[in-house]
Amino acid sequence: MNEEMQQSDENIVISMDTSIEIKKEVFYMNKLNDDFASEDIIDTSMYVLNYNLNFNVKQLLQICDYYGIAKTMRQQKCNKDEIIMMLVDFEASEENSEIVTKRQLLWYYVNELKNDSFMKKYIFF
Repeated sequence: MNEEMQQSDENIVISMDTSIEIKKEVFYMNKLNDDFASEDIIDTSMYVLNYNLNFNVKQLLQICDYYGIAKTMRQQKCNKDEIIMMLVDFEASEENSEIVTKRQLLWYYVNELKNDSFMKKYIFF
């Protein structure tokens, strides 16, 4: 009987330890998800601020044109803030990540060429 009780006590301890570990893992996973969610908000607001400060409507429409969404912007007669929100939503979508990365790389190259003293006379962008 004493041996059965000791066996039972060990099972309870093991069960409690396992339960505590699972709760810790759930807590850390929830914390991690919260951190990612807050980072997404920060990233989104950073993109909005960047577009607001560094781009005019014509430049924003060039980006939209590259993505193939400029026609929608022109038809709806969107203002700058609406264009920015549409761009940020488009760029935040996982399915558009490839074209967004390519566009950012190409825009970087254009800026590098525009900043070069020799090449800038050949860039009309």
